[in-house]
Amino acid sequence: GMAVLVGASKDMDVTSLLSSITETITSALPPYARPIFIRLTPSHNLTATLKYKKHQARLEGYSPPSSDPVYIRLKGEWRLVDEELRKVLDSGKLVGYGW
Repeated sequence: GMAVLVGASKDMDVTSLLSSITETITSALPPYARPIFIRLTPSHNLTATLKYKKHQARLEGYSPPSSDPVYIRLKGEWRLVDEELRKVLDSGKLVGYGW
């Protein structure tokens, strides 16, 4: 699955944020419930009753049309999903990437 972190800014320390998230999810969630992807976004669309519109994020997956960075956890490390990795994910072949 994917977690979307709202409130991320361009000047934040992503390395320490992801490290902190890793510690939290490792201690609080069983392996099957831990997110594989993390998307950092400054804001998220809300409904009229102030609920998050998760459907659009679900449709976008790990290829958001915006400039929101998406990270994937491979071999215990968070890696930015760049164009090369996106092509590998789209092909369904993660051999050699530590999946």
